[in-house]
Amino acid sequence: MDLTKDLANELMQLILNRCSVRDIMSCAQVSRRWNEQAKAAWNFWRIVDLTSTAPHALELFARRIVRPGNFSVSVKIVLQAEEDVLPFRDVVLPILVSVMDRIDHFTLQLPVNCDRDLQQAFCSVPAPRMWAFFLQFIPNTERSKANIFHPDLFAGQCPKLTDLVLRNVALSREVPPAFNNVIWVSYHYDDGDCAPLPLPEAAAMPKIRGVAIAGAFNPPEEGLYDPAFDEDVKLLTARLLEIHFCRQYEIPVQFFRWKPLRGLQHLCTGDRKPEVVRALIKQVPGDRILLWLLQDEPKANSLPILRSPLRGQFKISYMTIEHWLDDASGLFRERDFVDYRQIYDELDGSPHPALADKTYHARVGRMNILASLWILCARYLDPLPNVESICLTIEKASEIPLMALHRISMPKLRHVKFITVGEKIVEVEAAHYNRFFSILQESAEKPDLNVEMFQLRVVDGDSACVRDPEPA
Repeated sequence: MDLTKDLANELMQLILNRCSVRDIMSCAQVSRRWNEQAKAAWNFWRIVDLTSTAPHALELFARRIVRPGNFSVSVKIVLQAEEDVLPFRDVVLPILVSVMDRIDHFTLQLPVNCDRDLQQAFCSVPAPRMWAFFLQFIPNTERSKANIFHPDLFAGQCPKLTDLVLRNVALSREVPPAFNNVIWVSYHYDDGDCAPLPLPEAAAMPKIRGVAIAGAFNPPEEGLYDPAFDEDVKLLTARLLEIHFCRQYEIPVQFFRWKPLRGLQHLCTGDRKPEVVRALIKQVPGDRILLWLLQDEPKANSLPILRSPLRGQFKISYMTIEHWLDDASGLFRERDFVDYRQIYDELDGSPHPALADKTYHARVGRMNILASLWILCARYLDPLPNVESICLTIEKASEIPLMALHRISMPKLRHVKFITVGEKIVEVEAAHYNRFFSILQESAEKPDLNVEMFQLRVVDGDSACVRDPEPA
């Protein structure tokens, strides 16, 4: 049975009625988007249960998507335990590979204790548009690392893939896949997860023009730390910058001066929380560049990265280096970054008295996670002639930054999307709220901004942006 509009509408009604996931399907974790019918992205996920009838159900599902409808199809596979890996490899994976050209988005999550070779093997499965992996591993495993995958699974060239999302995963170096049409790549790393980084040598990405790095790099934990991790981070950063701006390895990196970003059409800011990162990825159009994903807390282990020979050649690697007020002042001697004390003095009229207290620095970082971006843009990137839409996350409604927006000229700005984490934006005092949006409207030539507000909610481990009610 082919997927039809009636089936899509039926599933959407079940979602709207908040029916149990088990009432809808018993096979694969699937999402479909009905942009034309609902004018919004409705994601529906289902977990694969390989211990029951999942292989047969998934085969039936695969047959259904051989002829796709007018909406996109996404498949998400979650393997809950190590004993699920072999059934997935032998039964499910060949089915998925056979219909992969009919799937728009493919996400695979492996068990936390799955060994490294096994994870790298999964990384070469072909996918059409978005390739997202939610993988973790423990590097000091004593299990055998025999290659149990068929060689032809490593040969995917991913001809339709344009957006590559990697999380705690390394690309296979033995048979590297070719991502010939990838234009945007994002690397995500969680606390304490030190998977080897997918260096550019591991995959050919000749068309890449957008790079984002997100994650928290913590001090080593006993038995869970790869000694080469810090060095890989520095090498990855250098190589990515060469690919992004110079295209050839032998050309010295001349980053940033901000000029290469004047064609930017979409600004997106966020932090290191996995649920926020996932929500932000869903909000960014595939044909536009995601500027940076940001972490919202200082990590001491990141400082050695910033002391690399790249210092002085780029102005932003992770947007949180201003958080280390004392340390950053010794690392960057050429006013590459703006001190928070200057930020408050310039934009609010007087510095916050708590800035003199070092214990307050963490809160300052959270408060200004958006302000730091806007201030740097105002100082180095003014104007932003091509920005059409902005996606902002707000940690707390009472901490919405008001600074620097009025200093940036964005004549094409027409759409602003807010994602609140924590308190709802409608709980902000009316004067605070109105002043914020008046500044936004003044930053564009016309005050006809389309403003949407969403509250980030996490349901069953996944994240979703739920539209907030209109403010009073």
